[in-house]
Amino acid sequence: MKKLLTIMVIFLVLVSVQETQAQNALLRYADKQYELSNYQHAAEVYQEAFGKREKVETARKIAQSYTMIRDYEKSNEWWKKTVSFEEADRDDYYEYILSSYQLNNGDVNISELLQGSNFTAEDFPELDPSRMKAMYDGKANLKLVPVAGVNSSGSDMNLVLDKEEHMYFSSDRGAVTPSNKPAIRLDLNNIYSEEKYDFNDREFFRIFRKDSEGNVTELSANNEEVLHFSDPSFMHEKGLMFYTVTRRITKAKRTPEFAVGAEIYYSKVDADGNL
Repeated sequence: MKKLLTIMVIFLVLVSVQETQAQNALLRYADKQYELSNYQHAAEVYQEAFGKREKVETARKIAQSYTMIRDYEKSNEWWKKTVSFEEADRDDYYEYILSSYQLNNGDVNISELLQGSNFTAEDFPELDPSRMKAMYDGKANLKLVPVAGVNSSGSDMNLVLDKEEHMYFSSDRGAVTPSNKPAIRLDLNNIYSEEKYDFNDREFFRIFRKDSEGNVTELSANNEEVLHFSDPSFMHEKGLMFYTVTRRITKAKRTPEFAVGAEIYYSKVDADGNL
């Protein structure tokens, strides 16, 4: 009987160790995705780890991930879970209150949120209820006027004019392609997508031109290596357009890890907007 009990104890210890190792692997992977600004994916992996073992640190990282992508509902949900742990500190409660303001458009009772905690509203003087309410109730003295023929359902920005006052701007307009997420392979390198941004599944930014007749055309970078093509800026006296490019780079010398950043290029632009 004693021998059987010993075997059972050893078995349970081994199972516990394996579960801990699996959770730690998930957390390392999620941390890497967070560092790469893949906050949505990081949140999903953190939640998988949280399902294996509920820890305040993991709940906090999930809340932070959703805060970064401004998903106020999920951010508030996970800050609420974070402060449900005894280890939650003042910073956690501060974020919980702030996320409640964001979710409820300023309609918040701080004292109610802090019920059952060791904090009171007086512990958060920087979140003055009257000032917060005035901020959310106040009307902005700003009228947004869309640029005719330019705005799309995507992100449109960096608008500049050439000498003939043709408009050039950056846009990620186009299809949103959801990722077909395979099972997480913790042993693989984190290579970025060559088709779209990983963090929002939108196509890479490109530069567009709107001519005097209102026609909008996409400029070609004339290079298959180019992924991101953005940020037009003119040096009119030289007839040059500067822009940023992120190239397709999948390996680097003597290192398995590398970061791909934007580079600055320039080209002459002809009368039809061709580089």
